[in-house]
Amino acid sequence: MANQPNTIAENRFAVELNGIAAFKASKITGGEEKHEPVKVMVGNDPRAKLGRGNLEASDVVITIPSGLYDNSLRQLQSWVDRYFEGLDTAPRSGRYIVYDDAGRTPVETYEILDAVPVELKPDDKSADGNNAASVTLTLKPYKCRRI
Repeated sequence: MANQPNTIAENRFAVELNGIAAFKASKITGGEEKHEPVKVMVGNDPRAKLGRGNLEASDVVITIPSGLYDNSLRQLQSWVDRYFEGLDTAPRSGRYIVYDDAGRTPVETYEILDAVPVELKPDDKSADGNNAASVTLTLKPYKCRRI
C-alpha cells in the first residue's frame, strides 16, 4: 500500500454512472445550463419582448487517468460503442462528487441527468511531456444540477 499513489488526492472527483463501475477523475468541466429567450416583436416597438425560451446543458467533459480504472474504462467503451451502433440508446444518469484538497471529504455533489455519450478518446501522447496518460469522456446531458 505504501507504493501506491494516493489516487483520491490526485483525482479529486468520484464519478458514478448507471451501469458503469465508479471511477475517479482528474478533471471535470461543463454542465452549465444556458437559456435562449424567445424574442417577440410587438407593433412598432423597437425592442423585443422576451419570454421563456429553450434551455440547454453544455457538454460534460470528464478526464480519467489511464491504467487506474481499467474495468470502468472497458464498460465506458462498451457503452459508447453500443450507443453509436444503435444497440443501447438509453441515456444514463449519474453523479460526480467533488472532494476537498486532501481528497477525503466530499464538498459538493452534482447530478447528471439523461446523458448520452458524445466522445470517448485517449488524450494526445507526447514523449517530451510530463502529463499522465488519460482518457476523455464527453457526455451531453439533458440537465445538470447541484444536489
